[in-house]
Amino acid sequence: MSHDTITILQSRGPRLAKTLHADGRITPYGNARLFDMAAEPLDGLHGLHALLRHLLARPDRCVVRGAIADACRTQQVRRLLHDDPAAGDTATLRDVPRHWLALDLDGLPAPQHLNPHDLTACLAAALPALPPAFAQAGIITQATASHGIKPGMRLRLWVWLNRPIMGQDAARWLRAVPCLDAASFRAAQVIYTAAPILAPGAPDPLPAGRLYLRAGPPVTPPHPPPPAQRAAPQIAMRHGRVADALANAAYRIARQPEGNRHRAAVLAACELAGHVKAGALHAGDVSHVIAQALERAGKDAREGEAIAQWALQHAGVA
Repeated sequence: MSHDTITILQSRGPRLAKTLHADGRITPYGNARLFDMAAEPLDGLHGLHALLRHLLARPDRCVVRGAIADACRTQQVRRLLHDDPAAGDTATLRDVPRHWLALDLDGLPAPQHLNPHDLTACLAAALPALPPAFAQAGIITQATASHGIKPGMRLRLWVWLNRPIMGQDAARWLRAVPCLDAASFRAAQVIYTAAPILAPGAPDPLPAGRLYLRAGPPVTPPHPPPPAQRAAPQIAMRHGRVADALANAAYRIARQPEGNRHRAAVLAACELAGHVKAGALHAGDVSHVIAQALERAGKDAREGEAIAQWALQHAGVA
């Protein structure tokens, strides 16, 4: 049997669960900044199911894909995939391949007359949106805090893979799945696991429960595609001022604190587009560098490609 771990974060203050009130109001998740981290061993889908059942009642806890970067620094730390020089904080998580995978389906259209309380029926309705590899596989269906309240199906599907894969490979594999929020594939992204807190007088929107385990074999993910025939642009092949511009752009993006990386990528892409317009750089170099820098920073490479395309169009070279 394959084994893995999952990283559990514990907040000492802000709640990691929504609160439902009797008058219909919903208090959102608390804005936790510091966490205690622990690695929990897993021995397959059934072990994951047992852990998730425990975490349903723990509004102070959540999980992330990333592994703990330093076992000596796990108390009251930020969830950082990269160092934050501005704050003097070093990375606490590292990106690793995982046997487990959490798919967030946020607002998948529900068939008419589907009972949102019936998670067995919800899974059956969601399966046609997934690749064939999921058809007979073991799946844990978890209703998120908004399921049964907002329109559509709002489910988190947990599966066990017969070989571990990186989050970026999962995002590429499943990019065509409708209503999929690929943020849960990022190493430092919070995956909320607690059931909503019910304030006095608030009804439970899912009294039958929020977890359903369908037993079955692990999912077999596809192998990553072979490298493209045309070689990706390499910074090492550039010389002088242009090489410095490429390297500096990648460095600035990757080292930005959370919340600043998109803006840094836009500024860097505009600067590099100027070199393309001057004939000193290829457009493909810009797309490659911006996409790879954002991916290393824990964001989707496609966001970088879109930013580069916008900058090139804005400069009149695309």
